[in-house]
Amino acid sequence: MVDFNECSEKEKEQIFKELKRRYWNIELVKNPPLKLQMLVLKKDGTLIRFLDNPTDEMRLIAVKQNGLAIKHIDKPTEEMKFEAVKQTHQAIELIKDPSPEVQVEAVNQNPYAIEYIDNPCAEAIEISQMSLIRLNDIIKYL
Repeated sequence: MVDFNECSEKEKEQIFKELKRRYWNIELVKNPPLKLQMLVLKKDGTLIRFLDNPTDEMRLIAVKQNGLAIKHIDKPTEEMKFEAVKQTHQAIELIKDPSPEVQVEAVNQNPYAIEYIDNPCAEAIEISQMSLIRLNDIIKYL
């Protein structure tokens, strides 16, 4: 592991260049600057797991890039939960006690997402059921 703060300017430039191409190697850099962290998160949000004390902005960027990054975020905000599910309905499985708004977003994307919600709200159940009925009607005519 290399400490970015202890690198020469030339080494820092090399690290930036390398991580632009192989961004997943962020785990090998200690104390990466904010600009480098943002660059990496925009390419793969799940790499947030290698960053120390990410800001709320960074956490939001991570889930917008990859909703499954929510798995690596402690105490996500409601906005982060919503954006994670908006990016992929599969994120609902990783969210404890999702709000009705988050549940509805998930089942709007995929009615089967209801299977991963403990105690779904009435609106999510209704949307899921109606979507599945429409899907079955469509399948009849194929």
